[in-house]
Amino acid sequence: MTDYLHTYEDWQRRVGKRLTALERRKGRVGTAIAWATAAGVVNVAATGITAITFPVGRFTVPPVVQVTLQTSAGGVVAVPFVGAAPTLTGAQVRIFTLGGAQVAGVVMWTAHQQTSTSASG
Repeated sequence: MTDYLHTYEDWQRRVGKRLTALERRKGRVGTAIAWATAAGVVNVAATGITAITFPVGRFTVPPVVQVTLQTSAGGVVAVPFVGAAPTLTGAQVRIFTLGGAQVAGVVMWTAHQQTSTSASG
Protein backbone atom coordinates (compact mmCIF):
# COMPACT_ATOMS: atom_id res chain seq x y z
CA MET A 1 0.00 0.00 0.00
CA THR A 2 1.39 3.43 -0.92
CA ASP A 3 1.68 6.37 1.48
CA TYR A 4 -0.98 8.49 -0.22
CA LEU A 5 -3.76 5.96 0.41
CA HIS A 6 -5.15 6.73 3.86
CA THR A 7 -8.50 6.43 5.46
CA TYR A 8 -10.80 9.43 5.58
CA GLU A 9 -10.38 9.55 9.37
CA ASP A 10 -6.60 9.62 9.05
CA TRP A 11 -6.89 12.49 6.55
CA GLN A 12 -9.20 14.42 8.92
CA ARG A 13 -6.75 13.94 11.81
CA ARG A 14 -3.80 15.21 9.75
CA VAL A 15 -5.70 18.22 8.41
CA GLY A 16 -7.07 18.94 11.89
CA LYS A 17 -3.55 19.06 13.35
CA ARG A 18 -2.47 21.50 10.66
CA LEU A 19 -5.51 23.72 11.20
CA THR A 20 -4.90 23.70 14.96
CA ALA A 21 -1.30 24.78 14.38
CA LEU A 22 -2.52 27.60 12.12
CA GLU A 23 -5.04 28.72 14.74
CA ARG A 24 -2.28 28.90 17.37
CA ARG A 25 -0.31 31.20 15.06
CA LYS A 26 -3.33 33.36 14.30
CA GLY A 27 -2.65 36.94 15.31
CA ARG A 28 1.10 36.52 14.96
CA VAL A 29 1.39 36.10 11.22
CA GLY A 30 0.28 38.66 8.65
CA THR A 31 -0.94 41.27 11.12
CA ALA A 32 1.51 44.08 10.39
CA ILE A 33 -1.00 46.88 10.80
CA ALA A 34 0.36 50.19 12.04
CA TRP A 35 -0.63 51.27 15.56
CA ALA A 36 -1.20 54.84 14.31
CA THR A 37 -1.12 56.32 10.84
CA ALA A 38 -1.87 59.56 9.03
CA ALA A 39 -1.69 60.60 5.39
CA GLY A 40 -2.21 63.66 3.26
CA VAL A 41 -1.25 65.81 0.33
CA VAL A 42 0.61 69.11 0.65
CA ASN A 43 1.52 71.87 -1.78
CA VAL A 44 5.23 72.53 -1.35
CA ALA A 45 6.62 76.04 -1.85
CA ALA A 46 9.52 76.79 -4.19
CA THR A 47 11.46 78.42 -1.34
CA GLY A 48 11.79 77.76 2.35
CA ILE A 49 10.33 74.80 4.22
CA THR A 50 6.76 73.56 3.96
CA ALA A 51 5.22 72.09 7.10
CA ILE A 52 3.21 68.88 7.28
CA THR A 53 0.90 68.90 10.30
CA PHE A 54 -0.23 65.61 11.85
CA PRO A 55 -3.64 65.20 13.50
CA VAL A 56 -3.50 66.29 17.15
CA GLY A 57 -2.72 63.41 19.53
CA ARG A 58 -2.32 60.82 16.76
CA PHE A 59 1.23 59.77 17.62
CA THR A 60 2.91 58.97 20.95
CA VAL A 61 6.42 58.91 19.44
CA PRO A 62 7.67 60.71 16.31
CA PRO A 63 6.50 58.57 13.36
CA VAL A 64 8.30 57.32 10.28
CA VAL A 65 7.41 59.69 7.42
CA GLN A 66 7.42 58.80 3.73
CA VAL A 67 6.90 61.31 0.94
CA THR A 68 6.11 60.74 -2.73
CA LEU A 69 6.28 63.39 -5.40
CA GLN A 70 2.96 63.83 -7.18
CA THR A 71 3.91 66.78 -9.41
CA SER A 72 6.73 69.30 -9.66
CA ALA A 73 6.84 72.79 -11.17
CA GLY A 74 7.50 72.63 -14.88
CA GLY A 75 7.44 68.83 -14.80
CA VAL A 76 11.16 68.67 -13.97
CA VAL A 77 12.60 65.52 -12.43
CA ALA A 78 12.66 66.22 -8.70
CA VAL A 79 12.97 64.46 -5.36
CA PRO A 80 10.92 65.25 -2.23
CA PHE A 81 12.98 65.54 0.95
CA VAL A 82 11.85 65.30 4.57
CA GLY A 83 13.79 67.94 6.48
CA ALA A 84 14.74 67.73 10.18
CA ALA A 85 13.52 64.74 12.16
CA PRO A 86 9.73 64.46 12.38
CA THR A 87 8.07 65.37 15.69
CA LEU A 88 4.82 64.33 17.36
CA THR A 89 3.03 67.19 15.63
CA GLY A 90 4.51 67.28 12.15
CA ALA A 91 7.35 67.15 9.67
CA GLN A 92 9.02 69.40 7.12
CA VAL A 93 9.26 68.79 3.40
CA ARG A 94 11.07 70.37 0.45
CA ILE A 95 11.47 69.37 -3.20
CA PHE A 96 14.77 69.53 -5.07
CA THR A 97 15.74 68.93 -8.69
CA LEU A 98 18.55 66.50 -9.38
CA GLY A 99 20.76 69.58 -9.86
CA GLY A 100 20.01 70.76 -6.30
CA ALA A 101 17.59 73.62 -7.04
CA GLN A 102 14.53 73.85 -4.83
CA VAL A 103 11.22 73.79 -6.74
CA ALA A 104 7.51 73.90 -5.98
CA GLY A 105 5.27 70.88 -6.30
CA VAL A 106 2.76 68.58 -4.68
CA VAL A 107 3.76 65.82 -2.29
CA MET A 108 1.73 62.92 -0.93
CA TRP A 109 2.85 61.87 2.55
CA THR A 110 2.23 59.08 5.03
CA ALA A 111 3.30 58.83 8.66
CA HIS A 112 3.31 55.53 10.57
CA GLN A 113 3.90 54.45 14.15
CA GLN A 114 4.09 50.65 14.25
CA THR A 115 3.58 50.06 18.01
CA SER A 116 2.50 52.18 20.96
CA THR A 117 6.13 52.75 21.92
CA SER A 118 8.08 52.53 18.64
CA ALA A 119 7.80 54.23 15.27
CA SER A 120 9.58 51.48 13.34
CA GLY A 121 8.17 48.57 15.33
